[in-house]
Amino acid sequence: QNSNFKTDNFAKATHKKPIRHWKFDSLSKFGSRRFLKFQLAVIRLLAGKHRIGDQFQNISAFMRCFYLKLKSKIMKKETETKGVVRMGKGLPVFNPHAAGIDIGDTLHCVAINDSDGGHEVKTTSAFTCDLNEIVDYLKSNRITTAAMESTGVYWLPLYIMLEEAGIEPYLVNEKHVKNVTGRKKDDTDSIWIQKLHTCGLLQKSFQPDNEIRLLRSYTRQRKNLIVLGSDAVRRMQKALELMNIKIHTVISDILGKTGMQMVMAIIAGERNPQILSTLCDPRIKAPREEIIKSLEGIWKEEYLFMLEQAVENYEFHQKQIKSCEEKIKEQLLKQVAIIKEGDITGVEETFKKKVKSKKINLALQFLPI
Repeated sequence: QNSNFKTDNFAKATHKKPIRHWKFDSLSKFGSRRFLKFQLAVIRLLAGKHRIGDQFQNISAFMRCFYLKLKSKIMKKETETKGVVRMGKGLPVFNPHAAGIDIGDTLHCVAINDSDGGHEVKTTSAFTCDLNEIVDYLKSNRITTAAMESTGVYWLPLYIMLEEAGIEPYLVNEKHVKNVTGRKKDDTDSIWIQKLHTCGLLQKSFQPDNEIRLLRSYTRQRKNLIVLGSDAVRRMQKALELMNIKIHTVISDILGKTGMQMVMAIIAGERNPQILSTLCDPRIKAPREEIIKSLEGIWKEEYLFMLEQAVENYEFHQKQIKSCEEKIKEQLLKQVAIIKEGDITGVEETFKKKVKSKKINLALQFLPI
């Protein structure tokens, strides 16, 4: 058998033009023509038939089977039942003891089912005593789960209190709830949330446990402090640029050892470029003459005041970042103690070694080159 068989070899041997497989055009809507050619070539190779007549027989047989298979799939439809079919009453109930809460900045509306098949709505303020009242109200009515919208951060205190009270809170996306217009009041909105939650039509958003939530709060605070510190650095560079001090074009990082020493000397009252250039680290490769030129500025009192406040702001945020990192460390050690059942032997020493090596790397990164 010829392993290098191609579909058009036999057609070229007997005809001037290759034979056009006419049935491919009629069934091209059911699949790729190249795929069908490949399938036919494989069938003919396995059958070991290379004559022109055998080719057309295999093609017609394969196309007939392929057509019948597609026809059976297309014509297969579900039979529709005609007549009257008795269905259940409305949507099925998955959460019979459910509540719907409309969260706001000043008011909270809580909707539950009453004994007559209607709804009972309780409206309270958003103070802590009112949140305790809502929890007691839900527990007295044997509510096991409550759904609320993720409105800003107003939902978080009540969410935590419900979780601690043993009531399963459902935090849902407000876009999944407000797909129907017409509910312009808080009480009707809470009733709508309660109806959807009773029928199991709301999807619960992921919320971590208390330990992970606490760690996440610390890490987010640290991230915000880093952003604020970066803004203070930009203000430092702007103040230097307003005084036409081009030291940032000579050294690689203004926050390095050399950069901060020069900035502190300028704030302290030093204006002589010759003296300021002596604060450069020996590893700086820039020529001394270029460094002196970059330190010749137009000294203005208002720009010096802006520089001083930017530096104080930067140092303040750095102190806050260190305090936040200490809290993160304590929380991580606490979680390790929970996992290892109180045994944290060697964990703190390993943590200190990693932090020390990280500080060395950061110091090398900040050093100017």
